[in-house]
Amino acid sequence: MQQVEEKWLICADPDSGQIYTLNINTNEVRIEYDVDQDYRQKALQAIQQIESMLKLKTGTWLMASKQIDQYRRRKIPSYLLHKQSSSIPTYLCQSTLSQAFVKVNSIKLQVKLNQYRELFQNMPAEVQLMEKPNIVEIEAGLVTGADEVIKSVLREVYQRFSVKLRPKDDKNQFILQISGFKEFLTGNHPMLSYDRVRVQLRGMKHLEVILTEIPKQSNQTFLFPPIIHRIKGGEPFPQIDWSKFRDVPALLWYSPQPLPKYESEIAVTRLSVGPSPQIKLDKIKVSNSQDLFTNHYDRIKRISIDENPIRPPSQDNYGQKQKTSGQIYDLISMRNELQKLNMLKIEQNVLYSGECDWPFSVKICSIENLLQTLEQDNKFEKQHQRATYNGLIPPLYITKKNAGTKVEEEQHKQSNKKNDESDINTKRQQVHLKLHKRTGRVLDPKNIDIKRYIPFGGQDNLDELATLQERYDLDFLPYLISVQVSLFHGCKLLTPWCQAETKKQPFSQCPKFYQTITFQGIKISQLPQEARLCFNIIAHSATGQQQIIGCTTMYIFYEERKFRSSINQLNIWPFYKIDPRLLCMGQYWGWVKQQNQQLIVSQQNNKNQIYISSQLVNKSYGRLLIQLDQFNQTMKWSLRDEKQMEELGFSKSARSQRYYEMRNKFIPNSDYSNYQQSQSSALTQDQFNSAYQNTNKNSAYQQINSNSQSNSFSNSQLFLKKQRTGMASFYNVHQRQHTNPYEQYMQVGYSSQDQGTILRFGDMQDRQTHFAQSMMHMNQGSSFNVHDQSSTQLSTFKLSHQFSQQSIQQNQSYQENYNQVFPYKNWSTTPRTEDLAILQALLKYNPLNRPYYTDQHKYILMICRNHYKTLPYALQIFLMAIEWDDPEQVREAHNMIKLWTPLPPEDALPLLDAQFADETVRLYAVERVSILSDDELQLYMLELTQCLMFEKHLFNPLAEMLLERSLQNPWVVGHELFWLLKAQLHVRPSYERYSLLLEQLLMLCGEFRQQLMNEVLVDNELFNIAQKIKEENIPKDLRQHYLKTELLQLYPKLPKPFSFALDSRMEAQSIQYDKCKVMDSKKMPLWLAVIPKCLENDDELQLQQPINIKQQEENLNGNISVIIPQDENLHNNTKQQQDQKEQKEQIEEEEQNKQHLLKIIFKTGDDIRQDMLTLQLIKIMDKIWLDDGLDFRMKPYKTISTQDNVGMIEVVSNSLTIEKIHGQGGLMGAFQQKTIWNHLKKKNSEPQSFETATDNFLRSCAGYCVATYVLGIGDRHSGNIMITDTGHLFHIDFGHFLGNFKQKFGIKRERTKFVLTEEMAFVMGGRDGDLFKKFQQDCTNAYNLVRKHGHFLINIFLMNLSAGMPELQQASNVKYIEDQLALNISDQEATAKFKQEIIISLNDTWRQIDNWFHYIRRN
Repeated sequence: MQQVEEKWLICADPDSGQIYTLNINTNEVRIEYDVDQDYRQKALQAIQQIESMLKLKTGTWLMASKQIDQYRRRKIPSYLLHKQSSSIPTYLCQSTLSQAFVKVNSIKLQVKLNQYRELFQNMPAEVQLMEKPNIVEIEAGLVTGADEVIKSVLREVYQRFSVKLRPKDDKNQFILQISGFKEFLTGNHPMLSYDRVRVQLRGMKHLEVILTEIPKQSNQTFLFPPIIHRIKGGEPFPQIDWSKFRDVPALLWYSPQPLPKYESEIAVTRLSVGPSPQIKLDKIKVSNSQDLFTNHYDRIKRISIDENPIRPPSQDNYGQKQKTSGQIYDLISMRNELQKLNMLKIEQNVLYSGECDWPFSVKICSIENLLQTLEQDNKFEKQHQRATYNGLIPPLYITKKNAGTKVEEEQHKQSNKKNDESDINTKRQQVHLKLHKRTGRVLDPKNIDIKRYIPFGGQDNLDELATLQERYDLDFLPYLISVQVSLFHGCKLLTPWCQAETKKQPFSQCPKFYQTITFQGIKISQLPQEARLCFNIIAHSATGQQQIIGCTTMYIFYEERKFRSSINQLNIWPFYKIDPRLLCMGQYWGWVKQQNQQLIVSQQNNKNQIYISSQLVNKSYGRLLIQLDQFNQTMKWSLRDEKQMEELGFSKSARSQRYYEMRNKFIPNSDYSNYQQSQSSALTQDQFNSAYQNTNKNSAYQQINSNSQSNSFSNSQLFLKKQRTGMASFYNVHQRQHTNPYEQYMQVGYSSQDQGTILRFGDMQDRQTHFAQSMMHMNQGSSFNVHDQSSTQLSTFKLSHQFSQQSIQQNQSYQENYNQVFPYKNWSTTPRTEDLAILQALLKYNPLNRPYYTDQHKYILMICRNHYKTLPYALQIFLMAIEWDDPEQVREAHNMIKLWTPLPPEDALPLLDAQFADETVRLYAVERVSILSDDELQLYMLELTQCLMFEKHLFNPLAEMLLERSLQNPWVVGHELFWLLKAQLHVRPSYERYSLLLEQLLMLCGEFRQQLMNEVLVDNELFNIAQKIKEENIPKDLRQHYLKTELLQLYPKLPKPFSFALDSRMEAQSIQYDKCKVMDSKKMPLWLAVIPKCLENDDELQLQQPINIKQQEENLNGNISVIIPQDENLHNNTKQQQDQKEQKEQIEEEEQNKQHLLKIIFKTGDDIRQDMLTLQLIKIMDKIWLDDGLDFRMKPYKTISTQDNVGMIEVVSNSLTIEKIHGQGGLMGAFQQKTIWNHLKKKNSEPQSFETATDNFLRSCAGYCVATYVLGIGDRHSGNIMITDTGHLFHIDFGHFLGNFKQKFGIKRERTKFVLTEEMAFVMGGRDGDLFKKFQQDCTNAYNLVRKHGHFLINIFLMNLSAGMPELQQASNVKYIEDQLALNISDQEATAKFKQEIIISLNDTWRQIDNWFHYIRRN
């Protein structure tokens, strides 16, 4: 009998610390006891490093839910097992090279030979200085492989020195290293594919590289992941040769089943750190026997959209290909076909939601332990331990007045304006409160045992309620309480009336409601798989004030597609309100100080085993108890099929005629989408009822039954047992679910009320918004202006033009005829000619206005769907026309995805936003986005990490795709993903998701894990130094010395070499202490200079530096400090002092340039993500221009956020601010025309070099004029614009964008949309010069190209609405981009418009005055 070998992984279990082997195929586990101690210690150290960084066991979040355990213990996917990446990183650009370089065939390389001094050590010093023997210059072809270039270098060395250069060690090989960076040119990749080469092609003189050696590829590289082979059925297993894996990084993975804790040798670990406690659950059952993700882990990214997106494969045949003849869409035919093939697996005793036409309802039972919810955020706790702490900038979904941003505080003031400013209401409040009884007790809100001394209840205990108000920072004395219920699909209400509120009950510790809420017209068969219930808990004062004191959410269907029937206990988020975009926000599992103290006691008593009892959990959280209908059998989700249901005897449609009649009565057709935009807002019950009653006083949109009936129904009442088929088996993509459409368009133009953004209706019958008007308006080539609003206007949705009553009457008949066409939305009809004409206008809607499609608009988009399915970008428009509560439309959407022209990855990105919750849509989007190359994926990583918050479950295609690509290329994709996730760990709603994904990355990335840990160490230590300088209030003149002392103490702790989170290529060996300083700005950022590892022993300076400069350097050493624009003092009284200062600056500048120091700015106290988004958009614009063959020599520098309001910024070498260049012209340099020209001439004395610098300046100035104009970049003074020695102009410091221009004392400091001064025009030959005309042409070409991609740029901003950036909080902020792009005008009109902006900028003399004031203030 032939023996069969099986692969077993050697894994370390982070939970128990055990080393075990895992059968890759069968998931069988075997604990290994005879383990090499070095390997075990290495694994334990890796486990401890991950825990110390993420604090998953000892942090402020309880990681003990069933979903987390299932996610961690899933079968390890094969696509996450990658061979160890090389320690020699190469940064490749796999995207196509721009047509702008079509005429460029080669690049000039300067190869340094300093490591081979024997070649020129016998040469005289004078000859060395003249001939530069340490440098070999060659021309490398762009299509030539790197290895061939190395051979060319060796041939050049032989011709020059007559020496055949060989590696110093036979085990080594030659390689080219980028000077100053840990970046290499090696392999057969053509030169044009290297990132550094492409950067150098853009107006740079040459690329400096170093010829060095590295060891040849080690066999250890191929041993990760550690795999051994064993004979199947062979017992006993042979001993593992641990010596082979001694130098292989440990692979960490949670065992499929919990393992016993490893304890025997932990005490001798080199970390000298005690074991992390093991958390176990008592009474709270966590089932590990069924791996939720076992059956489809390998297909999560590979499942094709061509497969039936609604049919889940059978459990036994998931991995097998089903052989069917053609595509079958009819359920009966499909069932018969599958039965013939023996492939139909129908689960017995299971109901399917698609077959159930029972009305959907939810019963609000009670709130338990409400006081504990409030106690989790009492104001006497430390700030970072409070439940509402989400970083230094509180998000908008925090409802505490003193915790909000400026925007939130302003909204809060407006919401309570009538109570704060009205003397009548104030007196009424005082009179009413006299009715409360006073006990006379004086209570200390800080030290009181709140649970013992403050009973709740109605009008009694006024003193205690006042204490409660103070302790928890409530806006008023709580009197009543209610629960607001919303039924969401993604970030929108499923239907306009899917929101209700319970009756108000007395505010107490455990308020009881017991009210059943039905959403009119919504049946269980209509529920999407991604439907979720959201609850806001609202406290009411005696005078009508309201405040949301908590919220919670729940998906109606589990990951297994099971209906969450019966009682559900939901932990409450204290002082949070529902943010519809945060689809990852589930229950609150914050683990506060008191609970951790109980854990410590348990740990001491139970030998590091922590048992979390259900009693402890119940005491720790306030909970909302709700109940869904309970059936006699388990119900699973399925997509309703009308044809099948008709044959089974059910009604034709789940959405009846009454459904549409009710919607038309509730909201007029032309205003429905406007109302839909308010669905993320928290409508109060009174406002919602008032709006509805104005439309239909004889009906109600909700049913609240105080006396609830039994919710257990007989199966025979709702289902036909004999004819029922396993619909879910046909129509589910797979068991993974990921929901999340996006929304915050809703906050555009709405008035603010107590719970947030809400819509004011007025009288529906008096509305004068008509469909015919909108069509007429669109035919004029414009779009709806949904942002131009007044505070007194009842309706927030209006057209951008006003029509007379006569025009309304003329179009009234057309509207009435049009409404007769689709009374019940028969979207299978053939479109008319008029429909196709209207379609053209609808397709031009930009992403800001698409959510305002009316019902008529959506109907046209549906019936015309086959007419625009060849337009890739229009898929997003089509999906926005889908009513996701209509199963037939959902099925049609899935079918159309298969028929649609495949989307480019950039067009698929918006489908991952929060507004698209459907699982099939998101899967398709991930498939298309995965086509991106690594460098392109890195470019859009900011949006992709945001989209992770819009996924329904931990295990989702987007997360798995990002994880797989990160492990394939950790230096490019993995590094970017790691830091973007880590920078947002302070945000509680996304902490669970981000931390678990980070844990997965760190467990599987092998050797790269240590690289990341070293960067985290450097970042933490620099943060501590920066905080010390701020907290100890070091005097300005002592800060540099203090920083130097701290850095000297830090250096021994750092790994050698060390690198920065900003760029893993910036590998340093030592710190240049004299060049480091604390900058003068308000946040006191650190200016750091380090010596690259590859240049540490480089004697290039000795070979190239003139003797006179060396002598001056030695004389001045110790007397000159690093001079940068913010710190130099150029305002001297005499010409002699000025010249002396400039001479010292020049000497020091040349010294730094020759030393090739790496310089970064470490900044705390500012949100760096806004700079990251701005720089990303500049890169996107640059990519747009390059793809069209235009090279504007853009130079966006690197920046990265590493923690909450902490980040690093790259300092571009060989560059000066315009402020400093003005200083070279004296006190009045800001008013001189030739300052920039003189500077470029000084740096480029040769005619050809100066011509290149002028060309670089012209192009880059044009690019940044367009970019800053479109993005609305503010604070553009001379200190925020820089110029390199090669003429590249670039902007820095993007703390203000989207038109947030600065003012001072009511004076507008910035009066033009971008910076273009006379001194800049002088470099281009003046206003009448040929170069200036070329500049104008470049600007208009760049502007029109950006306008063509305007929808994509708007989508990028909208995808970042949930990031919490200070100036990007809601969709209305993006309106500025829409205005600047002017998408409704022609290219010719846009050209004339931008030329006019150029003239306005040149004529603005205030810009020079502002630059002069800024120079005087700084110097």
